[in-house]
Amino acid sequence: MARNKMLTGVAVGALAGALVSLFDKTTREDTTKCLKQMGTHTQGYIDNPSQAFHDLRSQYERATSTIDNSTKQAVSFLNKMEGYLNKLEEKDESPNQLEQ
Repeated sequence: MARNKMLTGVAVGALAGALVSLFDKTTREDTTKCLKQMGTHTQGYIDNPSQAFHDLRSQYERATSTIDNSTKQAVSFLNKMEGYLNKLEEKDESPNQLEQ
């Protein structure tokens, strides 16, 4: 029950914020322009559904490539950091070995 109230509150707050922001003329004009562009794109996809699938696939491939590259960079960074930490541990252990 509380979840329904939360979602309702979020929706009402978002709607109220959107209405208040439309008091600004520039925001209204930008919103109108954006909605018209969305309508044009939607109509284009309705007229040519294969283009919609092509664009969706293209976006998916681009996102997958970006995620793949980012993952490789993160793994490379972590491997370098592990190497640095291992070198630090070796330096810390070296004086202790001489004392024994």
